Amino acid sequence: MSLFHESFEIKGENLFFDGFNLYELAQKHGTPLLVTSEKRLRNNYRTLFNAFTRHYRNIQINYALKANANPAIVCALAQEGCGADVSSPFELALARFCGVPVQKTIFSPNYASLEELMFGVESGAILNFDDIEQFRLIPKSPEVVSFRVNPGFGKGEFQGVVTAGPEAKFGVPADRVIAGYELALKRNVKRFGIHAMVGSNVLDPSHFERVTRAVVECALEVQRKLSVNFEFVDIGGGFGVPYKPTEERLNVEEVARRVTKIVRESGLGNPTLILEPGRYLVADTTILLTKVNHVKNYTKTFVGVDCGMNVLIRPALYGAYHHIVVVNKMDQPVRVKANVVGQICENTDVLGTDVQLPEVNRGDVLAILNAGAYVYAMSSQYNLRPRPKELLIDREGRVHVIRQAEEWCDMVRHTNVPPHLLP
Repeated sequence: MSLFHESFEIKGENLFFDGFNLYELAQKHGTPLLVTSEKRLRNNYRTLFNAFTRHYRNIQINYALKANANPAIVCALAQEGCGADVSSPFELALARFCGVPVQKTIFSPNYASLEELMFGVESGAILNFDDIEQFRLIPKSPEVVSFRVNPGFGKGEFQGVVTAGPEAKFGVPADRVIAGYELALKRNVKRFGIHAMVGSNVLDPSHFERVTRAVVECALEVQRKLSVNFEFVDIGGGFGVPYKPTEERLNVEEVARRVTKIVRESGLGNPTLILEPGRYLVADTTILLTKVNHVKNYTKTFVGVDCGMNVLIRPALYGAYHHIVVVNKMDQPVRVKANVVGQICENTDVLGTDVQLPEVNRGDVLAILNAGAYVYAMSSQYNLRPRPKELLIDREGRVHVIRQAEEWCDMVRHTNVPPHLLP
């Protein structure tokens, strides 16, 4: 399967993105450079929303800000009617800044301080508790109480992104969560929700069916024993995207059909079904452009570029695969198999292993696909390498700078040297 969607076009030797020659964009704005398609972003939201609302009208999509918290991205999704899944006070503040209503915001911190929990309560957002003791800690109960259920199983592309099961740090075991709702009733809470988030980047529709069934069964048990009515059932995210050409796209129509059938027939009434996609909405909206600085040929070929694990850490952290092409040599055949590496002083600074490429020369520009999720969001200033500029191509074909590249002053902005240490 091709990873190129409708935003991509190949003209001769050059790769275009939403009508723009990527090699020319790199020359004009410098590299490394992140380029996002607003059209693709909105289409991804509408694809998911429409798939679910065809089967169940009471749907709410809450974007997981952790995937990519650029305000332009969040604002565009807010215009579509998207809510927000936030896990920290600053994410909550950003969602409000970008126009996401608090009633469409679910705050799901884990191991939070009392100050963070109270910030959530006072904000008016829905507070989703990671543990019963976190709820017990707060002196003032929120209007709506939800608990994150750990159903005892999880699934993800890598072990590090599995967020439920016996080894996961998240949530309340399903057989113990009833105590949380019992405590909430004693504290005169009248409105309730239930939540689970068990893993990331899953392409198997049956997984979402299993998660929904587990959450619904837990809700039914609480309802039966405590007469609690649930306003919403939140099955979290995990909606995957293909990173490899051999992977098939997630069939969201099939996911929607299976998930909504369970909710409709659950006996829970007509709760709002909440989804929390992050990667699915933003991953394939963005490409990362990087320039070749040097090619080294000894026992192995290394293509050294001006972007490293300080920008894209997923390959070093998880062994993740990102497809890589040469944007100015799209018509040339494969000639080499090389490791694409960055400038960071770590041997794990490898963006792609045994990547099949045409003959590569200094000055060529590579495009790293699926760079919209967990790329800038997980970047750093390691080795004092600045983080890149971000561009947005809007629906009218205009290019906007939505984040400037960092400069030297950004590296030291929040530091202070005592007078006696100054040179």
